[in-house]
Amino acid sequence: VYISDAENVFTMEDLNFDLVNDMLFDDLKKSAQAKLTAKNYKGAIEDYEQAIKINDTDEVVWNNLAWAKYLNGYCFTALEDVNKSIAIKSAAYNNHTKATILQCQGKCSESLPFFNEAIRQYRIQYGKVDKIDYYVDRADAKKCMGNYSGAIDDLELALAIEPNNEVLKKKVKTMSELGMGK
Repeated sequence: VYISDAENVFTMEDLNFDLVNDMLFDDLKKSAQAKLTAKNYKGAIEDYEQAIKINDTDEVVWNNLAWAKYLNGYCFTALEDVNKSIAIKSAAYNNHTKATILQCQGKCSESLPFFNEAIRQYRIQYGKVDKIDYYVDRADAKKCMGNYSGAIDDLELALAIEPNNEVLKKKVKTMSELGMGK
């Protein structure tokens, strides 16, 4: 029996079980990510689940499984997976994923602390928040809670990152109009 990667061909005697598993795990992660990017969420979910059977201690894989499930509309089972990701290692991306999933479940007030933690951790890791998603998504949670001024504040932070973003400008205008109606 021969197993090969891009550069080598190995006999079973050359390989140890861990190396084979590592190669398979990496291949499954790459395949899952490609499927996620291609919006083949069901295929991504299947590959991430297979990868987890090999290595259940990779927080990125658990997070990406949760994200694929969220994108496929499985918000309740996605929450279990993102909780496993955070339990392994809390990071900006998995706190953002958890907040987004909670919002999908209609739990806007529960999502807010996770959006806050995602932004805090992003600042620590990168020095500043340079992605609008974190602020726009938190603004949506604040809007859901009826906190229009807080939502506007977050949208303005996003506009500071992308000052020419017409969609954000429209959101600020709409949010201002909603806030005046209250």
